[in-house]
Amino acid sequence: MESYRGQTELIAAPHDCRLFKDDSNSVTPLSSINGTFQNDKEMAHREHESLQTLRDRLKKQLEDESYECMICCQVIRASEWIWTCKKCYHMFHINRANSYGCITQWAAKSFQADIGWRCPSCQNVTFEIPKQYRCFCTKKLNPPTQKFPDIPHSCNSICGKIRGAGCTHPCTDQCHPGPCSECPLTLTQKCSCGRQTIAGRCGKQLEFKCSMVCGKTLNCGLHKCEVTCHQGDCSVCEYVVTQKCFCGLEERVVPCTALNLKVTSFSCGAPCTGMYACGVHKCELRCHDKHGKDDCGLCSLSPKKKEYCPCGRTLIAELMKVERTSCTDPIPTCKNVCGKVLACGPEDKPHRCIQLCHVGSCSGCPSSCLITCRCKALKKIIPCKEFILYSAENPYLCLRRCKKLKTCQNHRCRAVCCVDEEHVCMQICGKKLNCGIHNCDRLCHVGQCSRCLQASFEEQYCLCGQTIREPPIPCGTPLPSCNQPCSRQHSCDHPPLHNCHAEPECPPCTVLTQKPCYGAHEVSFSNLIIGKSS
Repeated sequence: MESYRGQTELIAAPHDCRLFKDDSNSVTPLSSINGTFQNDKEMAHREHESLQTLRDRLKKQLEDESYECMICCQVIRASEWIWTCKKCYHMFHINRANSYGCITQWAAKSFQADIGWRCPSCQNVTFEIPKQYRCFCTKKLNPPTQKFPDIPHSCNSICGKIRGAGCTHPCTDQCHPGPCSECPLTLTQKCSCGRQTIAGRCGKQLEFKCSMVCGKTLNCGLHKCEVTCHQGDCSVCEYVVTQKCFCGLEERVVPCTALNLKVTSFSCGAPCTGMYACGVHKCELRCHDKHGKDDCGLCSLSPKKKEYCPCGRTLIAELMKVERTSCTDPIPTCKNVCGKVLACGPEDKPHRCIQLCHVGSCSGCPSSCLITCRCKALKKIIPCKEFILYSAENPYLCLRRCKKLKTCQNHRCRAVCCVDEEHVCMQICGKKLNCGIHNCDRLCHVGQCSRCLQASFEEQYCLCGQTIREPPIPCGTPLPSCNQPCSRQHSCDHPPLHNCHAEPECPPCTVLTQKPCYGAHEVSFSNLIIGKSS
């Protein structure tokens, strides 16, 4: 058998020969492969047999002129023209005039430009209306009609179709109906992790797994996959990395990824406690990466950084005759109005500082501005010094109390300046449940409380102890009914005539008896039921 040399190594071996080799060029028998591959091989063999059966059956029916067109239910003869579906291999009549015929009329009636038409057998979509009679391999137009020993409707040349399913070799059989046979070539295929190989038929992607650990590098680029040989991509690295903030006050745990391995620190947002390089002024930044040990970089008041006056309109060099040489040298001010944006005023036109250019933070704004409460029911003009005290975390509240019913339909919302769309009652229901023992622990709700979900996992006995109910026993379940005579102490000496019961008191004795008079001189009453008052 011819062996091809290319990117994939092909082994010339008999069909029944299967060799298993690893990277060390050692060869082991197929029996060492797991059962998964054996099952795949059996399925492939059955599929091959079914294809061969279909191909032989179609060939035999065409030779015997017993194959019927599915549309007209008439026999397709060797002298008639046909069209073959490329997917299910069913054959249909085409008229010699190329204008009508079973499949042509079928396609013309159901054809639509955007969705084509469907095969009557397999519903495969086709966008061309069949009008030409070609051989099975489609190379010859209007092949000559022929009978046995030649295959009807065949051009008798080499098929040459590409088998597909990963095989790039053309079919070497004679032009035939039905599917092409399997490629006879054998090539080596790797296991899922790529460490071991096995010989298999070309076009059959038989996936198998070896018993070795995958060992591929994970997405983090540091750790290796520890799962046994598997299909598909390796899972994401499950390790975690601990990072410290720049100032060392906080830590966080993040997934192990390539980015997190490069970024070893983060900013916690806390004010920096370090000093600038000048050693005089404190750092004004928040937790940040330092250039060196206890070094927060160049001072913000350094002559190299501070080139303009505090309002930013005039160069310091124009205001001073002597050049600043240190961050401790005073910063001159100009005669312009500061004009820095303040935290008060409307969003589209905030207030600005009206003082002359000055060092340090701006003082309070003397103006006033309009503020709206949280529920938008009240608008009020207040001084700017009060306006800056409110924020999204601390909103301005009016005194209007909400009176809408809560979700329980029992209580009303009494919140001040309420903005809730759904007023959920947060009180605990607390009503007695059906068991009469426990209370409802749900939030206050509409309708009846649910059944008590408590249960006992101990055996439950009747009062006489002879009848048992097995656990689990829902809370509130009465004692089991017992058919034994009541075993309690009674006021009379007569044997009880009632069964064991859970009621606190026994029913009165029903035995007929006699009762003397109060002086015990004679029997005053006879046939008297004990427990009945005389």
